Formats: sequence, structure tokens, C-alpha cells
Amino acid sequence: MGVVTSSSRRVAVRALEVTGLDKYIDALVAGDEVTKGKPDPEPLMRILSMLGLGVRDVVVVGDSRYDVEMALNTGVEVVFFLGNYKDPRVISIKNLMDIVHYLGLG
Repeated sequence: MGVVTSSSRRVAVRALEVTGLDKYIDALVAGDEVTKGKPDPEPLMRILSMLGLGVRDVVVVGDSRYDVEMALNTGVEVVFFLGNYKDPRVISIKNLMDIVHYLGLG
């Protein structure tokens, strides 16, 4: 699992540590580590490379329109948005558990 954030690496690492999510994250790309940030594909392409994955191997979960646009600009086919996003290629969800149900995992 990877995280792409517009925050600096320092802020992102601290947030992951404080929440205890750091133990679930295999890769992180922060805003201060890329030339072009979201919605450009660069951050997502970088994390896919770090994880050894392609655009068809992942789903993207975002909470901003920049997350969605980055995923769509990169060619990711399954994009979840926390909120309401008016694009038929995007699955709007109310909470993260909706993903589990949508993917038939629970």
C-alpha cells in the first residue's frame, strides 16, 4: 500500500506515525519529492514504480479532486472518492468500508 501526498515528507511521516498507519504503508511519495505535483501523473507513477505495480494493478482512494484527476491522468481504472464526484469513472463513497463492500471483500 502506498501514499501519495502533497504534504512534505516530514509532515506525512509524522501523521502516519501518530495515527499508527505507518506499519501498513510500503511506500510514500511526498509533495517535496516531485517536480510536478497532483494532478500531474508524476507522483502516482513514482509510487507505482516503487511498489513494482502498473496502473491496472491498483485502485486509488482520494479525498480531493486533485487525487482523482491524478489517478485518471495516470490511467488508473478504479478510483474511489471520499465524497461526491460527478464523473462516471469515479466511485463516490461515504467511508472507507464502502470500498470493502464494493470490492466484495466483506
